[in-house]
Amino acid sequence: MKFMRSSFFVVAVLSAAVGCSDAMQSPEEFAKAAAAAADGAETATVKGEAEGWLFVRNELAQVGKGEFWESFEGRDPVKVIGAYQKALAELGVELVVVPVPAKAALYPEKFSKAASLDSVTQMTPLIEQIAATGAKVVDLEALYRAELANGQIYCAQDAHWTPLGAKLAAEAVAKKLEGIVPVGGGSFSAGADEEIEISGDLAKGEFANLPKEKLTAYPVMGAGDQADAKVLVVGDSHLQVFTDGGSQFHISGSGFLDHLQLALNQSVSSMKNSGDGVDGPRVRIAKAAAKNSTYWEDKKAVVWVFASRAFAAPIQKWREIPAKP
Repeated sequence: MKFMRSSFFVVAVLSAAVGCSDAMQSPEEFAKAAAAAADGAETATVKGEAEGWLFVRNELAQVGKGEFWESFEGRDPVKVIGAYQKALAELGVELVVVPVPAKAALYPEKFSKAASLDSVTQMTPLIEQIAATGAKVVDLEALYRAELANGQIYCAQDAHWTPLGAKLAAEAVAKKLEGIVPVGGGSFSAGADEEIEISGDLAKGEFANLPKEKLTAYPVMGAGDQADAKVLVVGDSHLQVFTDGGSQFHISGSGFLDHLQLALNQSVSSMKNSGDGVDGPRVRIAKAAAKNSTYWEDKKAVVWVFASRAFAAPIQKWREIPAKP
């Protein structure tokens, strides 16, 4: 199912959606509102109706396409994932795919007060298509829905998950790796929970004066050696936030990679690529494998993490890239 986009100003669209009826938005109405907001946005950030909540325009564009997997524009991501899974399987390596759902898909009421979780078109059919390729896939949308009452999973003013969202995703991936990667061998441990304040990467320009957002971080103690890692994690900036630290990624030691190492109690290696978690990391892997004939020798699994907007964003090429040239 595809939805036509209308060119309205964002605020007008959302206000109309709330004012037209006391009933919750249907999936069709929610998708139209998201598409119109994305089309009407003058910057990459869209203000939600809930105070302090900001959304990525390209994510709203993806939500606005409804069942976008019924008609991919350009290359078919499912076929590309299947081809990569096959290439890795020939090397004796398992592929675990981790699409990170759009913030509006988990917090639709923060975008539009007329929306609820029932307004969201879930990606379950797409998850099933990916699983049918032979790749293992983590359904974060289903997991996060079940955990919404237990804490904030996405940052209000940042494009990424919170430390809790990263922790839950890492634990889910670790379960997928059971029987593939032996647990143990490391010296990682959980530290004391820590209250932090951040200025999110969306809090810029007209939103730069927003108060800092308060979150709970879950530090992981211990440092590993990536040289002998059996798990290679590839993807976009979801691998960097709360791990790499600095002004852009806030703090270190509380991100996805940290919690995956804790859950597995062993080091993992990573190939991060901000902005493009689809082609960029796989290109770098292919180049590394071309230079090193033993690159894949000790690896048991590749964990591929990327924002779900990559499925529908026109900037993503979804090229078939060999694991080993």
